[in-house]
Amino acid sequence: MKNTPLIAPFSLKEPLKGSEDTGQHFIGKNPLEIGGEILVKMGLTNTSPIKAIRKNCVECSGGSPKEARLCVHTGCPLWPFRMGKSPYRQKSKSKINGGKDA
Repeated sequence: MKNTPLIAPFSLKEPLKGSEDTGQHFIGKNPLEIGGEILVKMGLTNTSPIKAIRKNCVECSGGSPKEARLCVHTGCPLWPFRMGKSPYRQKSKSKINGGKDA
């Protein structure tokens, strides 16, 4: 099998400027201190947390949205959000009644 280098927005050998080097490992910089403009330049996209969770679940499921939907790893804290929506948000009455107000 051929060794294929990992493609990432940055190299782990060259951590983000401002990361703390403890001598044994690096401590990542707080993204709230970096700012959105720099994050976009790093190749990250501005997305909602729920969409980021969905993307993570699909990646965890081998890149398959179907496998993310079929996931049975209920111990994962992201599991309830894997469909890209919060199950804790209540549906409006109009959506529950098919668009008709009660």
